[in-house]
Amino acid sequence: MNHDPDIVLTYRVIARIVGDPALRRQRITVEVQDRVVTLLGKVPSVQARLVAADLVRHTPGVRDLCNRLRAGGRAEPDAFDQLVSGW
Repeated sequence: MNHDPDIVLTYRVIARIVGDPALRRQRITVEVQDRVVTLLGKVPSVQARLVAADLVRHTPGVRDLCNRLRAGGRAEPDAFDQLVSGW
């Protein structure tokens, strides 16, 4: 059994997201490095984005959060996406 703290934290965050009725059907990618959680994907509303962030912030072991979830149907990458992807 792997006891890497980042892997354990990844599973813990995913369990919280899947357990929330507002988020369980959303496609949210969770990445963890050095206890910093990054959320990626698209959710239907700003409220869902805030709920996800709140769940992560209140998960034991999380040091910081980078919430890159997009709310609504915006198809175009934002300025940050353009910067990091070389668009």
